[in-house]
Amino acid sequence: MLALATLAAMIFAWLNFVQRETFDTPDDGVAWLDTANGAQAWKLAPNSPAARAGIRPGDLLISINNVPVTSQVQVTRRLWHAGLWNQVRYKLARNGQEFETPVVTAPAEKPASIELRSVCRPPLPLHRAFHFRAPLECSARHTFLRFLPGFLHPVFFSIQRQAGRLRL
Repeated sequence: MLALATLAAMIFAWLNFVQRETFDTPDDGVAWLDTANGAQAWKLAPNSPAARAGIRPGDLLISINNVPVTSQVQVTRRLWHAGLWNQVRYKLARNGQEFETPVVTAPAEKPASIELRSVCRPPLPLHRAFHFRAPLECSARHTFLRFLPGFLHPVFFSIQRQAGRLRL
């Protein structure tokens, strides 16, 4: 049963990676920061659509296509609503002066590599039944551990630790 569950988890992980590679998300190239005044440009990717439109860190976003924006979540929603390769109109404030600029959405950059991490948790009832003890803090830096499903990592870690092969 455990082998079937592991196989199913690995198949779903592979399908997830395939989907991530083929699916593009609309982006403006800005990391927006929620402030008391609204969404503020925090960091800009070099040569991004927002950088080409003249947006700078510190600019406060007032609206997108005349729809008021007060948080970074709303920015993301408006960009998803606009879609890829569409022009949106940003109304911004810089040093108390309001201005508008067109921004063409582009696909978000995909990372060159994906690092899988497993978060260790307190022992589950299954671990107690088999007398496995997963530590509260552990690392998934070992190559093999990176590819283990999250629910198997604490079990593997405790088996390795009990066998004395993994030194902390």
